[in-house]
Amino acid sequence: MGGDLSLANPMANMMMNAQYMSMVEKYADYMASGVSTVPNHLRGNKADCFAITMQALRWGLDPFVVGQKTCLINGVLGYEAQLVTAVLQTSGRITGSFHYDWFGAWEKILGKFTTKTNQSGKPYKVPAWSDKDEDGLGITISATLRGESEPRELTLLLTQAQVRNSTLWAADPKQQLAYLASKRFARLYCPEAILGVYTADELEPAGIKDINPAPSKATKKAAAKAVVEKYTEEVASEELSGLAVDFLSAIEGTESLMELEKVTGEVTGAIETGAVSDFERSHLLDAYKRRKKALTAAAADTNE
Repeated sequence: MGGDLSLANPMANMMMNAQYMSMVEKYADYMASGVSTVPNHLRGNKADCFAITMQALRWGLDPFVVGQKTCLINGVLGYEAQLVTAVLQTSGRITGSFHYDWFGAWEKILGKFTTKTNQSGKPYKVPAWSDKDEDGLGITISATLRGESEPRELTLLLTQAQVRNSTLWAADPKQQLAYLASKRFARLYCPEAILGVYTADELEPAGIKDINPAPSKATKKAAAKAVVEKYTEEVASEELSGLAVDFLSAIEGTESLMELEKVTGEVTGAIETGAVSDFERSHLLDAYKRRKKALTAAAADTNE
């Protein structure tokens, strides 16, 4: 009565085909041996390459192309929002393509960024606009689901994009917001098309957007000194770079949630360009979470 699972589910059918799975495994081996064709987190990692190959086949895409659009965050494999957009548009769940309608005075921020250089000499961009400049900027995305006659819409403000883990948010914020809106549209209206797939903003804690690594108040200086001493004791077996210590000091020296939310553009840029190691990145995230918890508790006490 229930029928043959392999006939009802094409993926189950493929997984039960020994010859097919052997070919997938061989393809994953080739992929894991890549150098310039795959990102660092996939080199030599046959298991993840196998999983990506299977996912790519579900979508009908080239596994190498899919692999290039992945990232590793907190031990979890993430997919770029750009890829999720492409997957949805080729999935057959929507007819035609997305329509994007940006609104607000984008001229206040477009092209306004500063180029900095990390410790390795690589340039990266950070926003040169204020949080106030983002007010009223947003996008409305619409698409018609297959079988329906009227398009569905989703509106997203730039201020709602809390996690900005790419320097492209400084160079091309309109495009990045469009990718994010497409992903949220998919999550809301056709989640089955990207089931089990997460983008970087869903894996990162929110709140890293800009940074002022030079606290001026006495309390901030005291916090900076305390954090240096604290981490010197905790990570004696691993050396923190001066850049990482500056970032930690800036995080620990914040005195409000609003200020903490500004501690991130350079942190993000440093992570993006490899100026901060995975070890240092872990401590930066821990410090961020700890400080946010403390400031949230302090704000709650003040409101009582």
